[in-house]
Amino acid sequence: MQLKTKTTDNRKQPALIPVIDKEPKRPDPEVLEAKPRRRFTAKYKLRISKNIEQWVQDGNLVSDEVEDFHEDVFLRWENEFHNSFRKCTNVAETIDSAMDLLTMLRRERFRLSETDLDTKLSNGELYYLSDIGRIGWHRDWRDND
Repeated sequence: MQLKTKTTDNRKQPALIPVIDKEPKRPDPEVLEAKPRRRFTAKYKLRISKNIEQWVQDGNLVSDEVEDFHEDVFLRWENEFHNSFRKCTNVAETIDSAMDLLTMLRRERFRLSETDLDTKLSNGELYYLSDIGRIGWHRDWRDND
């Protein structure tokens, strides 16, 4: 932290003012810090699960449509996953590619039967499939499951 001079009452007094670097420092990619889970991921996952359950109970969906939906999202993930890590030569590149994969898929809007899902429901399906171990975000995700 650098000291900067701040003017108050026509007198100059030193004041501590945080100076933010223009470029944030990147953490060492070799040291992976456990981060707390974000709450919205659980909310979105629960929202898609509850909606699917309700739609099936109401007769708006049948189990084949739900399975087709899960399979379609899985195949979209699989297509992108295999291309994401081809050029990675170190841990930092692998982490960046994993984040790019997640970001790219979170932009997708999935379709369930004849319904286009909103962002929250689409993202919820990704989190659901990830939590049950069907998909992952890191190149070696199966080894860490």
